[in-house]
Amino acid sequence: MSSARKLPAFLIGHGDADAQIPIEQSQLLYSALQKECADVTLHSLHGEGHFFPFTGGLSESYPARRVQTSKGCGKTGTSTGPALSLDTIGSFIRAHLR
Repeated sequence: MSSARKLPAFLIGHGDADAQIPIEQSQLLYSALQKECADVTLHSLHGEGHFFPFTGGLSESYPARRVQTSKGCGKTGTSTGPALSLDTIGSFIRAHLR
C-alpha cells in the first residue's frame, strides 16, 4: 500500500447462517483490507442470519462467535471475543470516528 493512502478502520459483523449474502463475502472483504494494511475486525456470529441485529445478535449474552482482527500491517489474531454488541460498536465509533 502506498504510504500516501490511509484506509479507514473497518468493523464487520456477519452471521454465518446468512442466506442472502454468504459469509465468504465478508471474509473476502476482510482479507482484501488486511492486504492493504487496514485496521479491520470481522465478527462471525454463529447461527445468525442476515438480520441478526433485530433478532438479538447484539445482546451481551450472544453465544459462540469468532473475531478476526488485523491492525495495519502488523499481527493478526483470532479469538472468541469480545462479543459484537452495542457497546463494542460504540467503542469502535469513539476510537475511529472523531
